[in-house]
Order: sequence, then structure tokens, then C-alpha cells
Amino acid sequence: MWNRKEIKEKGKAAFKANYWRCVLVAFILTLIAGAGAGAGAGTGAANVRDEIKDNQQNEIYDDYDDDIEEFDMDEFLENNPDFDMDQFLEDNPDIDLDMEGTSAMQTVAVPSGIGEGLMTGGIIIFAVIILLLALAASLAISWLVLNPLRLGCAKFFYSNTEKPADVGEVGFGFSNKYGGFVKAMMLRDIYSILWTFLFIIPGIIKGGYSYRLVPYILMDNPDIGAKEAVTKSRDMMNGHKWKTFVYDLSFLGWTILSILTLGILSIFYVSPYKKSSDAELYKAIRDGNSGYSPYAPQYADEDTIADVNIQSVVETAVETDANNTVDVL
Repeated sequence: MWNRKEIKEKGKAAFKANYWRCVLVAFILTLIAGAGAGAGAGTGAANVRDEIKDNQQNEIYDDYDDDIEEFDMDEFLENNPDFDMDQFLEDNPDIDLDMEGTSAMQTVAVPSGIGEGLMTGGIIIFAVIILLLALAASLAISWLVLNPLRLGCAKFFYSNTEKPADVGEVGFGFSNKYGGFVKAMMLRDIYSILWTFLFIIPGIIKGGYSYRLVPYILMDNPDIGAKEAVTKSRDMMNGHKWKTFVYDLSFLGWTILSILTLGILSIFYVSPYKKSSDAELYKAIRDGNSGYSPYAPQYADEDTIADVNIQSVVETAVETDANNTVDVL
């Protein structure tokens, strides 16, 4: 079983051995996080809605004013001989008739609430359409651009655990396996979102921990299927979720200091330190899972499989002979 202190020490050592490159990639991750937030989508739709509403109201009021200016009471009475002005004023005592009855006609000219209701309904429908389009665009950018970048940044820190990595590793997500990477990361996000819709806590557990290893599994085996990568991550994290939560919690003090320094400490120390440690954590969990091999056996050629089988048979025979010899002695 892996040790939290040892994981963090290895991560810190790998980070310090390639300091400035780690800082640069951590800064890229910060930019990605800001770009993927999508917090302004709803606000933008609301602003569009308010602007459209104001414009439509102004147009209605302008048209209404034009109609009032063109209104001729004498012509109206001449064309409507049955209209009884005295009776109308008697039935509507609150009307203050001035400007030769203009106020009265203003009162009856605009139906109360009908036009405003129709206008508001149209604005709401338009705002919903804008919001859905903004959401679709945000998801497309996140899945097609930001997720491959996240994968590439994780690949950098993963490679950096073995030897100082080059920043070019960030482009790993856009390699010839791009379609598979996009599909796997998208599937992970969809599962996380669906779990969050059901309940907040299970969503955090699934998205933050059960599917946590998907990017690293894709690095170890780029040919793996999307669903298989998600399933393998979930299986590998069984028995490790609580301990990983405590591991994440151990960075809380650094997170608070980062906030107090307006994120400066995060860029130059905390974020690269945490990402390097995360890569070491994956290796520890992977190596501790006896049933997991980073390279799926179905991708090995037949000669390699045959050599492995022969070697296993020979080793078993030698071990058996040695045990028998010890028993005889």
C-alpha cells in the first residue's frame, strides 16, 4: 500500500529537478481551468435577453407615441358616431381627460398585459436558445481542445517522474490517437456530470476519484477503448478513494497560502508540486494493482506471448526441482 508522505516527496523531487518547465506547464493548466470555467455563459445570455427586451420596449413606446401624435379626436368621433364620450367618462371616472381626449384614448389603445406577455415569452425563448448554443459551444471547446491539453499536461508531469520532460509533451493529447483520447475524456466527463445530477456527493466521489486515473491510463495504453479506460480507472481506485481524499486534503494548507498570495504561490510552487505528486500517486496505485498491466496483453505480438509462456513454464519447473531437492536433503 502506498504512503502519502513518500508520494509527495517523490513528486517534489521530480518537480524541483525540472523546475521552470514544470512551472510553465502548471501555468498552462491554470489558463485551461480559466478557459473551461464557462461561468459567463449564463450571464451573457441574461445580458442579451435584457438588451433585447429594452430595445423591443423602446420600439413599442416609439410606435405608440407616433400613433398618439397622429390621433385626431374629431376624426375619430366622426368615424364612430355611436361612440358616447359622456357615457365613456361616466363609466371610467379615473380617467383625466386632457389634450382633447388623448388620455382617454391612450387608456383604451393599449391592451393591458397582453403585448408585454407576448414580448416576454419571446424573449425567454430566445434567451434559452442563446444559452443552449453557448453551452454547446463551451462543451465542444472543452472536449475538443481543453481536454486534450489537460491530458498533455498530465503526460508532461507523468514523464517528468522518470526524467526531466520536455514541454512538447503537452501536445500528446493531439497525437494520432486524438479521437480516442477525446472520446475517453468526454465519456469520463459525461459520467461525472450524470452522477452529479443525481446527488452531489456521489458526483464528487465518481468524478473526483473513481474516474481520476483515466488520463494516465490513456498515456500508458493509448489504444485502449474509452469505456474500458473509464472502467479500469474505477476498478483501480477501489480501496484507494478515501486515502486519496486524505492525500488531496494534505494540500489544503498550500491551497490557502495560494489564495492569500493571489495565486502566485500556486503557479510557482503548489500547482506543479501537486501535479507531480499526482503522477507519482498514479504509478503507486498502478504498481500496487496486481491485476493491472499498463500495456494490454492483446496488443503484444504472438511471438512475445509465446516467449512469456515458455519462460513461465521453465521458471515453474526450475522452482519445483529446487523444492524437491531441498526436501530430499
